[in-house]
Amino acid sequence: MQVILDNSSTHKTPEVETWRAKYPRFKPHLTPTSASWLNAALFIECIFSSVGELRSAIKKYIKVHNKKRQAVPVT
Repeated sequence: MQVILDNSSTHKTPEVETWRAKYPRFKPHLTPTSASWLNAALFIECIFSSVGELRSAIKKYIKVHNKKRQAVPVT
């Protein structure tokens, strides 16, 4: 699962590093600390022409992903 971390405090805190080590399935993408939310917004804007198109793509991804789901061990 892809996760965008959009705050400089999430980049290197011990709590985040512990979480990342515990859940390797999640792949973080750290946005630049100088303009993080703006860069993420521009990235999305380049891929999808509207919020509706983005929502549709997310729903399609979830539907396909759920067909291939696997149990996650809970400890």
